[in-house]
Amino acid sequence: MAKKYYNEEKYKEALIEFKNTVQIDQKYADGYYQMGLTYLKLQELQEAYGSLQKTVELDPNHLKAQLAIGEILLLARQSDQALEKADLVLGKDPENKEALQLKGNCLLLKKDLDGAMEQARKVLAKEPSSVDVRIFIAQIYDMKKEIVEAEKILLEALNIDKKNIKTYITLARFYQAHQNPDKAEEALKQ
Repeated sequence: MAKKYYNEEKYKEALIEFKNTVQIDQKYADGYYQMGLTYLKLQELQEAYGSLQKTVELDPNHLKAQLAIGEILLLARQSDQALEKADLVLGKDPENKEALQLKGNCLLLKKDLDGAMEQARKVLAKEPSSVDVRIFIAQIYDMKKEIVEAEKILLEALNIDKKNIKTYITLARFYQAHQNPDKAEEALKQ
C-alpha cells in the first residue's frame, strides 16, 4: 500500500505506511530507504537523512541509499563527505552514472574543474544524447572562461532536444551573463 501511495504522490499517506512497515520489521533496510525517499519528496531533509543513514547502517551495500545521502550532503555543501559516498559507490560499481554525476558535482563545488569535466565526459559517454550533461559541461567551460566552447555545447544541447525549455533558458542566461542581450532575447523567443 505504501508504494501505491508513493506512486500516486500521496506522500504523507505513504510515509505512514512505510513507518508501519519498519515498526513491524526494524531490520528492513529497503523500508527505511523508501521512507527516506518519501521524506525527500516532502522536503524534510533531516528526516530523510536519518532514514537513509539507517538504511546503510542495516545494509552498507545499498548503493541507492549511499547516493541519496551523498546528494543530501552535497546540498549541505559538505562536498568532501559527498565525494566519499560517490567514491564508495564507484568502488563497487565503476560505471554507475548517478555516482559519476555526484562526483562531478562535488568536484565542481570544490572548484576542481578538470576533475568535474572528466566525470561529466564519462557520463556523456554513457548517455550521448543527454541535454543535462551538456548543460553541466557548458557550465564548467564557462567557469574556465572558455566561452566559445560553452556556447558550442549549449547549442549542441539545443539541437538534441529543441523542446527542452531548460536549454533555452540556460542559453539565454549564458548570453545575458556575457553581455549579449540580443542573443539572450533570441534564445527565449525560440
